[in-house]
Amino acid sequence: MNGVIQNVLEMSRRRLPAPVRLNLADHLRDFVESFRETNPAACIEVTVGTPEAEFRMDKSQLEQVLSNLVNNAMRHSCDHSGTPYVRLEGGVDTRTERPYLNVIDKGPGVDESEADKLFEPFYTTEQTGTGLGLYISRELCEANQARLTCHRQEQGGSCFRITFAHPDRIFIGNKKEL
Repeated sequence: MNGVIQNVLEMSRRRLPAPVRLNLADHLRDFVESFRETNPAACIEVTVGTPEAEFRMDKSQLEQVLSNLVNNAMRHSCDHSGTPYVRLEGGVDTRTERPYLNVIDKGPGVDESEADKLFEPFYTTEQTGTGLGLYISRELCEANQARLTCHRQEQGGSCFRITFAHPDRIFIGNKKEL
């Protein structure tokens, strides 16, 4: 119950994002290094197809989103395959020129009947879950002009994709920041 209350309070006190320009490959390297300090058994693969890819997002809000997605991926992979595994794939979509990050697990994949509910507040498939992790993650992405989506992988597992705003076309309030 305390976790639910803390998450709800955090959402209500959410500060405006302070996006900074980050290099995707560098940020993922730093994130994985920090994550492994508290999760040494984690099996994390990182691939960035466009090493020079940059994006803008509030760094602390991104950490919260990534921590939630990576923890979820590792839990579902471990429950399904016995290994806490996650693959992080980044790059730039050539059609839109927008950077993206895929968080991919080796779990059973999102059940089609649950796909529409995943990002709803208080919806959970876990006994101990609050149902706020994915909801808050999507809200934080949207506050930073990014989009969080999910789809089932053909070979099994799920892929959560963050599609970031173009780093040169982000809007703060009503004005464009270059």
